[in-house]
Amino acid sequence: MKYIEIGSFNPDYCYYNREACYGIYLEDGKLLLALNIERNQIEMIGGGKQIDESNEDCLSREFMEEIGSQIEGVVPFVDIKCYWESDYAHVCTLAHFFIVDKIHSVGTSYVDHKVQFVALEEAVRMLNLLYQKEAINLYLKKLKQL
Repeated sequence: MKYIEIGSFNPDYCYYNREACYGIYLEDGKLLLALNIERNQIEMIGGGKQIDESNEDCLSREFMEEIGSQIEGVVPFVDIKCYWESDYAHVCTLAHFFIVDKIHSVGTSYVDHKVQFVALEEAVRMLNLLYQKEAINLYLKKLKQL
């Protein structure tokens, strides 16, 4: 699996470290995203790992929580370590991205996410987090090489 770093580490900062997992799922050539109603922003399906949780378990839990779906055929795609600044802290996120082959809706998601399917190029413009944008750009490059 590929590993990249974006942003730059500054030894003068105290970083909040966060590890997260995200799924790349296409349907009819469009990427599955969600509108996070609380934050009013478009995001990939996924989120932070819990203590002692595997990457695959984290991704499965996040899909269930956010959009009420079970996932199948999860394949690691890229790990991205990103140094960035949020509104409240300097953050170091280690984001694990997976290609998801199938989803099965079970209809028990939380109500704070609204599913959207978006063209890949449009998704890059809509996403706010640098590491999510980078993962989709890498995925676009992979598709063009096929």
